[in-house]
Amino acid sequence: MKKKRELFIFSNINSEGLKNYFDQYEKFSKTHISSLEEMNDLKIKDNSEKHFIIIPLLENILSHEEINKSKFKNIDKFLNTLLKFINSKSIILISPITIKYNIKSNFNLKNSIETANLSFAQKVFKKFELYNNLSFIDHRDLNLNLSNLKYWFMGKVIFDNLAIQKIYSIFKKLNRYLDGDSIKLIISDLDNTLWRGVIGDDKFEDILIGGHDSIGEAYLYFQNLLKNLKDRGLMLAISSKNEIETVKRFFKFREDMPLKLNDFIIIKSNWESKSLNIKKILKELNILPKSTIFIDDNPIERDEVKKTFRDMKIPNFPENILEINKIFDDHIFESQKKITTEDKRRLLMLRQEDRRIINKKNYNDNTSWLKSLNTEINILKINKNNLSRAEQLYRKVNQFNSTTRRLNSEELYNESKKNRIFLIQVSDKFGDSGITAIINLSYINESIVVNDFIMSCRIAGRKVENILFYLAIEVALKKKCKNIIFSFNKSEKNKPLFQIFKNYFQYERGSFNLVINKNSINLFKVNYFKSIKLK
Repeated sequence: MKKKRELFIFSNINSEGLKNYFDQYEKFSKTHISSLEEMNDLKIKDNSEKHFIIIPLLENILSHEEINKSKFKNIDKFLNTLLKFINSKSIILISPITIKYNIKSNFNLKNSIETANLSFAQKVFKKFELYNNLSFIDHRDLNLNLSNLKYWFMGKVIFDNLAIQKIYSIFKKLNRYLDGDSIKLIISDLDNTLWRGVIGDDKFEDILIGGHDSIGEAYLYFQNLLKNLKDRGLMLAISSKNEIETVKRFFKFREDMPLKLNDFIIIKSNWESKSLNIKKILKELNILPKSTIFIDDNPIERDEVKKTFRDMKIPNFPENILEINKIFDDHIFESQKKITTEDKRRLLMLRQEDRRIINKKNYNDNTSWLKSLNTEINILKINKNNLSRAEQLYRKVNQFNSTTRRLNSEELYNESKKNRIFLIQVSDKFGDSGITAIINLSYINESIVVNDFIMSCRIAGRKVENILFYLAIEVALKKKCKNIIFSFNKSEKNKPLFQIFKNYFQYERGSFNLVINKNSINLFKVNYFKSIKLK
């Protein structure tokens, strides 16, 4: 049975408009509006899925004297109160707004308020850097008209419809992200998409990008935006109707562009249909259409792709290129959480995988190929250094995830105090794949229960699942348990893992069961690997 959903809005600002908008589009069993002071009194019960929107006034956190003297200890006190909500489904925190101290003629006070807001933002990022379920909104991004206080005086109203819609949009993106529905890949056209002009028809020097021209600057901005997203861990690919040699020559000619050809994990530049090329890209990367954005300036091409991939995100390309900055507004949620090593190295790891696939063709059987990889396995215990990566696996992995539970860092850390949680780092002769698997074990009623069995699709086909099975058996033997119960919430998303389990066990009432005996101990071979180390 699904938990009831509740929304809590804490603010001393009139939030009825915000409540009504959310109630119109979301199925909350109850929506609560309370003052900021009542936050401390809320008793958290785990009987519903809770969502929080916190809208503080600066004057409710800091006094006039504290602002002037830059004494910001009460910011820490306020943020510590939020920590008790951190295990909720989602939190939206808006930076402090001020009415009382909004005195334009007092430059020193205005400067102190800016310092206070900067300190607030820095403390938020430091205190909540391990958590993905909090989204911090700078109130200035809501374009509030704080110079006209008529509606404030009449009814403590600050938010107009556009501000409310923006808060709701961020709420939706945050929750899609938390549910594992995040973007992993952006596939882009080239001509009149990454630059103005057609490289197959126009002179290269006439192609417009940058160059102190408003249109060129917009394309330059778009390339920088894509480059930034790639550096944060998203993959980029090209699907273009061009000769591949023309594309290569143009990128070499325009070395001043932010995007280089090697920023793209796959390039399909030919005269086949876009949908066919995209199908090949998705297959090579093992990425679902729902985790992909396709960008193309041509509406005919967008429609052709949309008919094939119903779940793919295909935004309208702006008719006015000067509005290109809005293209991802409804599709990409950028967490404030720090970027992991795996994020930074994703492109390199995918290229290593290409080399593995090519290398596999040199072997007649799978066992010989697996042994040739010289795979080294490091078994890691969960700790603060790898907690972010562990949460990422819980949040993002779908196809090889036994329960698709979406635990945050705090929940994982708490479970690690009572459960045995192991992370698997995989490397071979082609390179380091990073931390790519996790198993969460508990001891219940003289049985080992596998709460979560998670693997990145990046290591699919390399028998790393055997390491997880082996670990579960080892723990069971030490505890002298007679069986292992693998929890499994079967869904459309995790069919690939279900098939692996089905090869070994019977599925019954939401779990697989393994009886420990001599046969089961020898069932999962680990002699494919060069070394297995517990660190």
